[in-house]
Amino acid sequence: MVPGVWTDFVDEQRIPFQCRSPYRICVGRAERPERPECYAAILQNASPRIRILLRSDDQDVVLYLQALVARIWDDGADEKRIDYARGPAPGLNPTDETWMIELLADHGIARPRGAT
Repeated sequence: MVPGVWTDFVDEQRIPFQCRSPYRICVGRAERPERPECYAAILQNASPRIRILLRSDDQDVVLYLQALVARIWDDGADEKRIDYARGPAPGLNPTDETWMIELLADHGIARPRGAT
């Protein structure tokens, strides 16, 4: 994966307008590949709950992404292993950048402003 390059399997024109944000989740179903389900993933909000089909004869299950994000943070947020000074790729807009710096500071992790 190349940093800053979309990895969507969905043509941009088939993604609903409300989901065309810097971060999004697209779920494809084998029986309807032409109709992906898309979810906006807004950094300052809790991660969305998404529907996942396990088998074609089963009902969807709801995947609580925020619980997974919290678990990853709790298990892996170690500034010795992660260089927070580098920033994410692609970079964040100014509002999200400020929010992220404040969030990291709240957890005792310093990140210089403008670091990318």
